[in-house]
Amino acid sequence: MDDTNDPALALQAVLTTALRMAYYDAMPYFDYKAEVTTRSAIQEQMPVGNMGLIIVLTVMLVHWVLVVVISVVFITMTQFSFLDDAWAAVR
Repeated sequence: MDDTNDPALALQAVLTTALRMAYYDAMPYFDYKAEVTTRSAIQEQMPVGNMGLIIVLTVMLVHWVLVVVISVVFITMTQFSFLDDAWAAVR
């Protein structure tokens, strides 16, 4: 605390040192060696129809139409709006 005059930074240094010591004290308990056998398998889904693609494309199309409509309405109906006008977001 003499170096920085910041109690939060001093507490952070003390806790970091204490937790580092606790971690290194417990480290030998996690060193367990045994033989293992691993097997990797990856399941993959195969599309069997077009219904999912149609649904996703429809949702994306509706989204883009709404974005365009809202953007056009905003651009045509807004008279006084600037990027730096943050006061409009505060109620």
